[in-house]
Amino acid sequence: MPGIFRRRRQANRRIMSKRRAQPVQEINVKKLLNYLSVLLVLSVFTFSITACNTVHGVGKDMQKAGEEVQEEADEHKHDD
Repeated sequence: MPGIFRRRRQANRRIMSKRRAQPVQEINVKKLLNYLSVLLVLSVFTFSITACNTVHGVGKDMQKAGEEVQEEADEHKHDD
């Protein structure tokens, strides 16, 4: 019985000695910051384009409302 355990321990030692710890991948902070800054710029650009379209639409609505108010005012101006 002791021989079996001894052989098993020896086999385990051989296996463990063959395994090497994998090197921990270092985080390249500069590269990460560059990636995040590009992502931020693209996000701001995308939202600004969307906002411009929204503001443009609101501007058209306000212009239409102003024209209707002007027409109403012109109609009532001649009633006096």
